[in-house]
Amino acid sequence: MNREETWSDLEVKAPKGIVDKTIYKGEDEKTMVVINFHGEMDYTINNRLELDAISAILSTKLLEEIREEKSGVYTIGAYPNASRIPNEKYGVTIFFSCDPARIDELTKGIFAEIKKLQENGPSEVDLNKAIQKQTRELETNMQENRFWLRRLEEIEDGTMKTKDVLKYQKYIDKLNAKTLQEAAVKYFDMDNYVRVVLKPEQN
Repeated sequence: MNREETWSDLEVKAPKGIVDKTIYKGEDEKTMVVINFHGEMDYTINNRLELDAISAILSTKLLEEIREEKSGVYTIGAYPNASRIPNEKYGVTIFFSCDPARIDELTKGIFAEIKKLQENGPSEVDLNKAIQKQTRELETNMQENRFWLRRLEEIEDGTMKTKDVLKYQKYIDKLNAKTLQEAAVKYFDMDNYVRVVLKPEQN
Protein backbone atom coordinates (compact mmCIF):
# COMPACT_ATOMS: atom_id res chain seq x y z
CA MET A 1 0.00 0.00 0.00
CA ASN A 2 1.42 3.36 -1.04
CA ARG A 3 1.10 6.26 1.36
CA GLU A 4 2.71 9.65 1.69
CA GLU A 5 4.67 10.23 4.88
CA THR A 6 6.18 13.36 6.31
CA TRP A 7 7.84 14.55 9.49
CA SER A 8 6.11 16.13 12.46
CA ASP A 9 7.51 19.04 14.48
CA LEU A 10 7.31 18.01 18.15
CA GLU A 11 8.43 21.54 19.07
CA VAL A 12 11.21 20.41 21.39
CA LYS A 13 13.29 23.55 21.77
CA ALA A 14 16.68 24.13 23.37
CA PRO A 15 16.52 26.52 26.34
CA LYS A 16 17.53 30.14 25.86
CA GLY A 17 20.29 31.74 27.89
CA ILE A 18 22.76 30.00 30.19
CA VAL A 19 21.65 26.76 31.85
CA ASP A 20 23.98 25.21 34.43
CA LYS A 21 22.85 21.98 36.11
CA THR A 22 24.54 19.48 38.41
CA ILE A 23 23.23 15.92 38.67
CA TYR A 24 24.26 13.55 41.45
CA LYS A 25 24.16 9.93 40.31
CA GLY A 26 26.34 6.84 40.71
CA GLU A 27 29.41 6.16 42.85
CA ASP A 28 32.31 6.71 40.44
CA GLU A 29 34.51 9.55 41.72
CA LYS A 30 35.14 10.67 38.16
CA THR A 31 32.96 13.58 37.02
CA MET A 32 31.46 14.01 33.55
CA VAL A 33 30.95 17.50 32.13
CA VAL A 34 28.96 18.32 28.98
CA ILE A 35 28.83 21.84 27.48
CA ASN A 36 26.49 22.44 24.55
CA PHE A 37 26.38 25.61 22.46
CA HIS A 38 23.32 25.83 20.23
CA GLY A 39 21.24 28.16 18.10
CA GLU A 40 19.71 28.88 14.73
CA MET A 41 21.70 28.83 11.51
CA ASP A 42 21.23 29.09 7.75
CA TYR A 43 21.76 25.55 6.49
CA THR A 44 24.21 26.40 3.71
CA ILE A 45 27.37 24.66 2.52
CA ASN A 46 29.54 27.54 3.71
CA ASN A 47 28.00 27.67 7.17
CA ARG A 48 28.27 23.92 7.68
CA LEU A 49 31.89 23.83 6.55
CA GLU A 50 32.75 26.78 8.82
CA LEU A 51 30.99 25.10 11.75
CA ASP A 52 32.92 21.87 11.18
CA ALA A 53 36.23 23.68 10.68
CA ILE A 54 36.04 25.92 13.77
CA SER A 55 34.95 22.94 15.86
CA ALA A 56 37.91 20.91 14.60
CA ILE A 57 40.29 23.77 15.42
CA LEU A 58 38.79 24.14 18.90
CA SER A 59 39.16 20.38 19.45
CA THR A 60 42.85 20.63 18.65
CA LYS A 61 43.35 23.57 21.05
CA LEU A 62 41.46 21.78 23.82
CA LEU A 63 43.60 18.67 23.40
CA GLU A 64 46.75 20.79 23.54
CA GLU A 65 45.78 23.03 26.45
CA ILE A 66 43.32 21.08 28.59
CA ARG A 67 44.65 17.56 28.16
CA GLU A 68 48.38 18.06 27.54
CA GLU A 69 49.23 21.34 29.31
CA LYS A 70 46.84 21.10 32.25
CA SER A 71 46.78 17.28 32.38
CA GLY A 72 43.14 17.68 33.31
CA VAL A 73 41.41 15.11 31.11
CA TYR A 74 42.06 11.92 29.20
CA THR A 75 40.19 13.06 26.11
CA ILE A 76 38.21 16.12 25.07
CA GLY A 77 36.77 17.56 21.86
CA ALA A 78 34.17 19.82 20.27
CA TYR A 79 31.62 17.89 18.24
CA PRO A 80 29.36 19.84 15.82
CA ASN A 81 26.06 18.96 14.23
CA ALA A 82 23.68 20.84 11.94
CA SER A 83 20.11 20.02 10.97
CA ARG A 84 17.52 21.49 8.63
CA ILE A 85 14.31 19.67 9.74
CA PRO A 86 12.10 20.80 11.40
CA ASN A 87 14.22 23.96 11.86
CA GLU A 88 17.64 25.01 10.62
CA LYS A 89 19.86 24.88 13.69
CA TYR A 90 23.27 23.85 14.98
CA GLY A 91 24.84 22.46 18.11
CA VAL A 92 28.42 22.04 19.30
CA THR A 93 28.96 19.66 22.21
CA ILE A 94 32.11 19.59 24.35
CA PHE A 95 32.43 16.82 26.89
CA PHE A 96 35.11 15.48 29.19
CA SER A 97 35.68 13.58 32.44
CA CYS A 98 37.81 14.96 35.24
CA ASP A 99 38.53 15.12 38.97
CA PRO A 100 35.49 16.77 40.63
CA ALA A 101 37.80 19.35 42.23
CA ARG A 102 38.87 20.64 38.78
CA ILE A 103 35.50 21.21 37.12
CA ASP A 104 35.48 25.01 37.35
CA GLU A 105 39.18 25.33 36.52
CA LEU A 106 38.87 23.27 33.35
CA THR A 107 35.61 24.92 32.30
CA LYS A 108 37.33 28.30 32.56
CA GLY A 109 40.20 26.91 30.49
CA ILE A 110 37.79 25.79 27.76
CA PHE A 111 36.09 29.18 27.64
CA ALA A 112 39.51 30.85 27.51
CA GLU A 113 40.42 28.88 24.37
CA ILE A 114 37.10 29.81 22.77
CA LYS A 115 37.71 33.47 23.63
CA LYS A 116 41.12 33.35 21.93
CA LEU A 117 39.52 32.10 18.70
CA GLN A 118 36.84 34.79 18.92
CA GLU A 119 39.35 37.59 19.47
CA ASN A 120 42.25 36.44 17.29
CA GLY A 121 40.95 33.79 14.92
CA PRO A 122 42.89 30.57 14.20
CA SER A 123 46.59 30.56 13.46
CA GLU A 124 47.76 29.82 9.92
CA VAL A 125 48.96 26.40 11.08
CA ASP A 126 45.62 25.50 12.67
CA LEU A 127 43.72 26.82 9.65
CA ASN A 128 45.76 24.68 7.26
CA LYS A 129 45.25 21.61 9.46
CA ALA A 130 41.49 22.19 9.37
CA ILE A 131 41.47 22.56 5.58
CA GLN A 132 43.53 19.39 5.18
CA LYS A 133 41.18 17.51 7.49
CA GLN A 134 38.11 18.69 5.56
CA THR A 135 39.76 17.68 2.29
CA ARG A 136 40.61 14.16 3.54
CA GLU A 137 37.08 13.67 4.85
CA LEU A 138 35.58 14.84 1.55
CA GLU A 139 37.75 12.41 -0.42
CA THR A 140 36.57 9.57 1.82
CA ASN A 141 32.92 10.61 1.87
CA MET A 142 32.72 10.87 -1.91
CA GLN A 143 33.33 7.11 -2.07
CA GLU A 144 30.25 6.46 0.07
CA ASN A 145 26.70 6.06 -1.25
CA ARG A 146 25.24 7.83 1.79
CA PHE A 147 27.14 11.02 0.88
CA TRP A 148 25.52 11.11 -2.55
CA LEU A 149 22.11 10.13 -1.17
CA ARG A 150 22.32 13.08 1.23
CA ARG A 151 23.21 15.45 -1.61
CA LEU A 152 20.27 14.19 -3.70
CA GLU A 153 17.93 14.79 -0.76
CA GLU A 154 19.26 18.34 -0.40
CA ILE A 155 18.80 19.02 -4.11
CA GLU A 156 15.24 17.71 -3.93
CA ASP A 157 14.25 19.90 -0.98
CA GLY A 158 16.04 22.97 -2.36
CA THR A 159 18.80 23.35 0.23
CA MET A 160 21.47 22.68 -2.41
CA LYS A 161 21.78 23.42 -6.11
CA THR A 162 22.84 20.73 -8.54
CA LYS A 163 25.83 22.80 -9.69
CA ASP A 164 27.16 22.94 -6.12
CA VAL A 165 27.42 19.18 -5.62
CA LEU A 166 30.89 18.92 -7.14
CA LYS A 167 32.15 22.23 -5.73
CA TYR A 168 32.75 21.11 -2.15
CA GLN A 169 36.51 21.38 -2.47
CA LYS A 170 36.24 24.96 -3.74
CA TYR A 171 34.18 25.87 -0.68
CA ILE A 172 36.77 24.21 1.58
CA ASP A 173 39.61 26.08 -0.11
CA LYS A 174 37.83 29.40 0.57
CA LEU A 175 37.98 28.92 4.35
CA ASN A 176 40.12 31.63 5.93
CA ALA A 177 41.08 32.98 9.35
CA LYS A 178 38.66 35.91 9.21
CA THR A 179 35.55 33.89 8.37
CA LEU A 180 36.45 31.28 11.00
CA GLN A 181 36.98 33.98 13.62
CA GLU A 182 33.47 35.20 12.79
CA ALA A 183 32.24 31.61 13.01
CA ALA A 184 33.73 31.29 16.51
CA VAL A 185 31.73 34.34 17.60
CA LYS A 186 28.57 33.06 15.96
CA TYR A 187 28.64 29.44 17.07
CA PHE A 188 30.10 29.80 20.57
CA ASP A 189 27.66 32.26 22.10
CA MET A 190 28.78 32.79 25.69
CA ASP A 191 25.28 33.97 26.58
CA ASN A 192 23.54 30.89 25.21
CA TYR A 193 24.77 27.44 26.25
CA VAL A 194 23.99 24.50 28.52
CA ARG A 195 26.45 22.97 30.96
CA VAL A 196 25.52 19.73 32.72
CA VAL A 197 27.80 18.20 35.36
CA LEU A 198 27.42 14.61 36.53
CA LYS A 199 28.84 14.03 40.02
CA PRO A 200 28.77 10.93 42.24
CA GLU A 201 25.91 10.69 44.71
CA GLN A 202 26.54 12.35 48.05
CA ASN A 203 26.25 10.09 51.08
